[in-house]
Amino acid sequence: MSFWLSGLGVMPTGLPQDSFVSDFSIIPEGTQAAAVIKQFGLIEKHNEFKGIDEKFYQVTFKLSDGDYKNREVTLKIRCFEGKPEQIQRNLNIFKLILQLCDFQPTHQNAPTDHDLMVTIGKSMHIKISEYSLKRDDGTYFYGNNVREVHKLNTIKTETGIKKITQQSADSGLESALTRNSKIAKENDDVPF
Repeated sequence: MSFWLSGLGVMPTGLPQDSFVSDFSIIPEGTQAAAVIKQFGLIEKHNEFKGIDEKFYQVTFKLSDGDYKNREVTLKIRCFEGKPEQIQRNLNIFKLILQLCDFQPTHQNAPTDHDLMVTIGKSMHIKISEYSLKRDDGTYFYGNNVREVHKLNTIKTETGIKKITQQSADSGLESALTRNSKIAKENDDVPF
């Protein structure tokens, strides 16, 4: 086999867009794009952040157009525990995704990973949101998730507006002034 075919089995182009690692920054709030289901299955794990065991379905979407093409975003469908209203909303989005994939369950039990395999590769439009979680040490963790799913080509592809910057400014994150506020009060001077 040729050295040049050792990647995906096709000749490299040498073009910049094919040469660099993807951007892993936060996708802006409200971004809408076509996406393909890459994975869909049941997750059972211990959440160390919350200190609890969790059970939920997770859908991994790979964006197929827009400014963030080829990025992946997940949707957690929490239909096993929570408030009845939350469970109902999660069951509704679960059924909506299955309908968009033209999937009809063959039994009344919770779908298995094997049942959900038929959804892999199905396309739809999704709307993305940003989130932030405060850690025990006071720092924040930022990420994205899927807020809405729609039939393919029923909403337009567009890039949203970042909210993390504004949220960071409003969230009380540590700065030179807050970090050194005691010194500033004692010295009545700027702390840098």
